[in-house]
Amino acid sequence: DISTGVRQQNDRGKHTLLNSAEQDLNTARQHHAAGQFVQAESLYQNILQTVPDHAETLHLLGILSHQVGKVENAIDFMNRALASKPDFAEAHSDLGNMLLALGRLEEAVTSYQKATMLKPDFAEAYSNLGIAQMNLGMLEDAAVSYGKAIAVKPDYANAHYNLCEVLEKTNRTDDLRTALENARKYCPNDYRLTLREAQILKRDGNFAAARESLESTQTGAEDSGFMVARAYLLGELCDRLDDVESAYRYFMEGNI
Repeated sequence: DISTGVRQQNDRGKHTLLNSAEQDLNTARQHHAAGQFVQAESLYQNILQTVPDHAETLHLLGILSHQVGKVENAIDFMNRALASKPDFAEAHSDLGNMLLALGRLEEAVTSYQKATMLKPDFAEAYSNLGIAQMNLGMLEDAAVSYGKAIAVKPDYANAHYNLCEVLEKTNRTDDLRTALENARKYCPNDYRLTLREAQILKRDGNFAAARESLESTQTGAEDSGFMVARAYLLGELCDRLDDVESAYRYFMEGNI
């Protein structure tokens, strides 16, 4: 049967192309991981010349484009990857990351939700969903998302820290104590938790102990977000302790 033979030959040709694409993709990944973006992009583009709908290549090319600042190209590649493979959870999540970085929060939420529906144990997507929801003012939803991230990955430091922030902002002090105990259990070396502990001490009216705890923290200097929050809280504590000079110094340090 001539039609059967042609179909078999086409299948063999397609198989050969896919094998070649996988070989090139492995090499491209190595260049990409080494920061050799020009070489990686060239190989990714070569793959797409022969297999235009190769979802993994489109996904990785989207990540690379985002890394070099070509944000719109990155989103286009990610959407093409998802058009080729709609159940690609990692691509949904990475698209969410790009949208989050652009401040397109509602779209980011949708992307993360798709990722977690497709992959219910996707801790990073749950955590990033929480960030998008928190930025949208959806604090209760954010708390749920962080909780899911922690349930999947109990030592997920960022999810613990952000959950504590949500509970602090929503005045859920008892839940904050429990969350902080849990965070200390699984992430004992996370210096940022000192800030959360000081917030509880402040709520308890123990201003001197909160100040001492924060001032004795020796790590985190490279974390600008933590240092600003630390300076602001120290300014508040010193103000409560009638140490006006120190309060002013800390507020200036935090650029408040």
